[in-house]
Amino acid sequence: MGPAKKETYGSVTRRKREALEIGLREFAKKMGVSPTYVSKVERDEMSPPAEERVKATALLLGIDADELLALAGKVSSDLSEIIRERPATMASILRTARNVPEDRLKAMEKRLRDSHHGGSGDPQEKRSLPGKPRGGRGRSSGG
Repeated sequence: MGPAKKETYGSVTRRKREALEIGLREFAKKMGVSPTYVSKVERDEMSPPAEERVKATALLLGIDADELLALAGKVSSDLSEIIRERPATMASILRTARNVPEDRLKAMEKRLRDSHHGGSGDPQEKRSLPGKPRGGRGRSSGG
């Protein structure tokens, strides 16, 4: 018996669509494409669709959009934008994280998220003015 067949965008979407018992024609109609197109993509006879359609597919099938985009050989445009904003730092972070075990990455992600208290991720949002102390002029002497 040979090695397991690598999962592809097409195989994953087909397996998930069938698991949800969504027929090919019904799925194509919901996606605004032809059943022939869906069939060819699922059989890897056509390339995966553009980012927005991949995201719509993920939403419809209950799959993580970033994971489905990765199977499609794409990266979400918001991630590309983040990398372009700080290319050296983000590239270094990603290269370093590549060999970190998943559980440690998840813990790091949680610490980052918690340190921003659920902020929008906007770097301007939490920035205070430099040189201005936050709580007045130091400690109160109490009297």
